[in-house]
Amino acid sequence: MNDFLNLITNYDLGFLALNGNPITQNTFLEEDSFENDVYKFELGEWVTINISLDETDFGDDAEIGLFFDNNQNGQLDVSDFLIDTITTESYEDLLTAGTYFAVVNYVDGGSDNLIDYELELSVSDSLVDFTNYDLGLLTLNGIPITENQFLLLEDSVLIGDSGGIDIYDFEVSSSANISISLDVLSFSDQAGIFLLTDKNNDGQLNTPDFDRNNDGKIDEQDAIAANDSDVIDFINTQITSAGTYFDLVAYADGDGDNRLDYELTLSGEPIGEPIEEPIEEPIEGPIIESSDLNTPIYRFQNSNIPGTYIFVGEQERQNIIQNFPNFIDEGYAFKVAGQPGDNLIPLTRFQSTVTPGTYLYAGEEESQGIRENFAHQFTEEGTAFHVYDSDSGLGTNFYRFQNSSRPGTYLYAGPEERLGILADFPNFIEEGEAFGAET
Repeated sequence: MNDFLNLITNYDLGFLALNGNPITQNTFLEEDSFENDVYKFELGEWVTINISLDETDFGDDAEIGLFFDNNQNGQLDVSDFLIDTITTESYEDLLTAGTYFAVVNYVDGGSDNLIDYELELSVSDSLVDFTNYDLGLLTLNGIPITENQFLLLEDSVLIGDSGGIDIYDFEVSSSANISISLDVLSFSDQAGIFLLTDKNNDGQLNTPDFDRNNDGKIDEQDAIAANDSDVIDFINTQITSAGTYFDLVAYADGDGDNRLDYELTLSGEPIGEPIEEPIEEPIEGPIIESSDLNTPIYRFQNSNIPGTYIFVGEQERQNIIQNFPNFIDEGYAFKVAGQPGDNLIPLTRFQSTVTPGTYLYAGEEESQGIRENFAHQFTEEGTAFHVYDSDSGLGTNFYRFQNSSRPGTYLYAGPEERLGILADFPNFIEEGEAFGAET
């Protein structure tokens, strides 16, 4: 978890005022000298951010990484949440109050290895109308919490084409089974409910808590659970950890009076026996057992950038668990060798400077290509571990997938998981066999 951005210049733009004059910056990036310009700025409320980047010379190419200051320390670091990678000349998104960083990254400077650019930032009205209710601690096996409220049909861009939104904050002290019911009191009205978690543990609903698909809105992909299909909506779901959660009630359709009256009921029960996952039968195949690979490797998903992963040994695993809560431990992945040996090849770990906190593992030939051609996009972190070559016929082959929603980020999966990815996750593009390991 070393520094992920090198060759940077920092600019503090201060507070961006709503509907104020755009902030414009004219400067340059230079390969191997000043490859990343970091623009820090503050937002005081829900706003729409407008960003434009104009590379003034033909053939120059830069991109912007937009980050939320997740740990609120005022500095760009590995714990911060990547909202989006901007490759277009103009960009617009809905952001909450907080500190942000726009990182202009060198991609291609043409024959002179320089990128002259003009960056412009401005903010405008967000069109988000909501009311916030703090329900406090939800008592498990206690009396259900009931709220009778109403919503008005007003302009909003937070949840699709919905109108007003009510946000209910509540806390739980342990894992629990949560039940939420929404009873719309007029038959012709319709509303939806969305349950979200406080991902960055700051007690407020903000950008890191939603927008997994980078559309500036809350939808079913962002929620732990959601229901917007009927006049009476139900959510019954299991939450696995203590913390703060948000239940959103969103106006979906009305009967002509532009008002929706509803009753919301929230209750919880402690979890008894853990839910057992179904055991899948292993795929038959010619797997050759070997005792050379006996070092367990664990997989973590970066919750700030869902769909991106890191694979580590036990010592680094403990460091991540203690110091980097944004990385979610997904458990044992496979076994490797910690030292060189017969029939083994080294895999080198690279961290992306375009999408910090994401990693690539490469054999020697690919590693050399990265050093020669993509050193401005990846930072080499050394040998990660030793494995079998995928063509050796030893061990179980693992496959590499690139996340097309986050280009330059990768997942490594065994035969069973590979089939599930191919069937259900079309945004992950298979790139072939990567290496052999023990399972």
